[in-house]
Amino acid sequence: CIDSDQPCNRYAKESHNFLSNDGVEPLKLKKTSWDQVSKYNSVHLIHDKVQDVHQKDLDNGFIVKTFGNLEISAKRLIFASGMNDNIEKTGINNIEKFWGNSIIICPYCHGFEFSGKKTGLYFNSPMLFQIMSPILYNWSTDLTLIFPEKFFEELDSVTADKFKEKKITVVKGSVVEVNGDDSLSSVTLDNNITIDLDVLYIIPPSTVNNKEMLTKLGVEFDEMSLVKVDAQQSTNVQGVKAAGDCTTMMRSLAGSAAQGLMAGASICHDIFQEKWAEE
Repeated sequence: CIDSDQPCNRYAKESHNFLSNDGVEPLKLKKTSWDQVSKYNSVHLIHDKVQDVHQKDLDNGFIVKTFGNLEISAKRLIFASGMNDNIEKTGINNIEKFWGNSIIICPYCHGFEFSGKKTGLYFNSPMLFQIMSPILYNWSTDLTLIFPEKFFEELDSVTADKFKEKKITVVKGSVVEVNGDDSLSSVTLDNNITIDLDVLYIIPPSTVNNKEMLTKLGVEFDEMSLVKVDAQQSTNVQGVKAAGDCTTMMRSLAGSAAQGLMAGASICHDIFQEKWAEE
């Protein structure tokens, strides 16, 4: 396993939705995991970053090159390197201070912790507001929707009336700065409006890590620009599997672990069958 120690949840102080590990700091959970699997002599953890992957041929697998000048030969590959949330591209000043804690993506990962709090939703699509508003309204009725001007004009009257009926505040503008000490206290818009908030939900411009390598190998992506896999986590390229956040919109530790288990078991089955046939 080649790991660059840059998981997308490294900013978070705690994680949820992983039964038996609720509230554990993600990096602590990761360390515990590595301590446990390191007992097995078939496991090799390399702290490095992959620079390039190319296929030798259909029968002889792949060559993986790292920035640490390692060259590794592999019969199979599992891409489980997740997503890059690219928070620096959001245009929101100071976002890294609160990212993964009081500025978040998922209402299921951290939403309960902000029940009844002042909640903001800042997306770039009226459709996403329609999907997310009922979910967040379940956690808190103190809900403010922040629409960039372009999308504010696209808000249909039926949806706007529903927001008004629910006494949901709708504000036109783009978030340019977030403020607070240990946690979020307010956001500032491009029209100088300041809104007091305890939590802000956004969707950052996330991209699949190693997308160029995957594309070079011929791996297909779906309409959401995620790696396309089957039930065994196989991509369209023989010998290449993918698991975790890079394959699904439902990003979670438990889901990623389950996909990793399926990918690993499937690879083991294939290799054992090959060895059986050879002997």
